[in-house]
Amino acid sequence: MISYKREVESLVQFDHPHIVKVYDVFSSETEMFIILEYCSGGSLESIVKSGKKITPKALFQYSKEISDAIYYIHSNGYEHCDIKPSNILLDQFGRIKLADFGLCCPCDDTTTKKQYCGSLSFMSPESLVGKSCDPFKNDVWAFGVTLYYIIKRKLPFKGDNLPDLLRDIDLGYELPSTTPFQIREKVTKLFFESPP
Repeated sequence: MISYKREVESLVQFDHPHIVKVYDVFSSETEMFIILEYCSGGSLESIVKSGKKITPKALFQYSKEISDAIYYIHSNGYEHCDIKPSNILLDQFGRIKLADFGLCCPCDDTTTKKQYCGSLSFMSPESLVGKSCDPFKNDVWAFGVTLYYIIKRKLPFKGDNLPDLLRDIDLGYELPSTTPFQIREKVTKLFFESPP
């Protein structure tokens, strides 16, 4: 119930074309109900798993719209904490809608975190080893993993356990030569340099 409350508190503050909208919230003594914008296009994860071709034009669009949503969240002093393809939905017009704000938390430029929530495969190396780090960069790293997943239809770094995952991160990643240069450059920046 606490994560739902956090999700509602976060979402009602946000008004952005690439963040899922909250239409209503109500609760009983034991349950909370959130009526969200319907996204008939499914998630990016479901599109990738279906094998549907993602054109370079769509890839550029997704990249820009996800960037815009993350930038908006960060400029409002929040970290999403769970950026991944299953939390990125598409509306009926194919526009990105970032969803699942259950782990979202307030932070600013002076905040450092030693603990990070989210999905292991999408966590930054600093978070994985428990180092203090800029919380905004955790979302940025997860965005890089997400873009890679959309392009290659698999995760860039794999491991059944933490040491294996860290070793895979150290080995680096490879994108197909057919990936547009701007997208290749963006993935590199997301992993190693600066926010979107």
